[in-house]
Amino acid sequence: MRKIIFKKKVKSSLSQIEKKINKNFFEKMIPSFYPIGIHDYEGTQDGAEFTLALKGPYALKIWKGQLHSFSKNEREYQFVDEGKKLPFPFKSWLHKHRFVESQAGGTYLVDEIEFDCGDEKIEAVMEIILTIYFKYRQLQYQKILKG
Repeated sequence: MRKIIFKKKVKSSLSQIEKKINKNFFEKMIPSFYPIGIHDYEGTQDGAEFTLALKGPYALKIWKGQLHSFSKNEREYQFVDEGKKLPFPFKSWLHKHRFVESQAGGTYLVDEIEFDCGDEKIEAVMEIILTIYFKYRQLQYQKILKG
């Protein structure tokens, strides 16, 4: 089991960010050179499911997840996406999305990821791949959320 955390501050307020959390927002987080896209998306509420699929005419579904544990207060909004059907090499996936308003202005976007591949060497490689992906995602946060 590995846990990695990525944190990025943007200029947008918590309320501005919350209004932008939708399918379009998540689609922009996927690099254009990745061969996957969001196939099914039920929204952002407890129990909502989503499916990622390979791009192309057959849309092979490779990842199914469910959103849960939504919570909100005046300074933080968060939820979890949990992998239900995962591609190799993942055996488990838990991704907590946290949006924490800074007292100095702006908002911190925090991605806390826990995953298991059943093998430490494979997990080490996947950590490198995920780091590259989430560094790209942080660039997208800056673009979309005026970072």
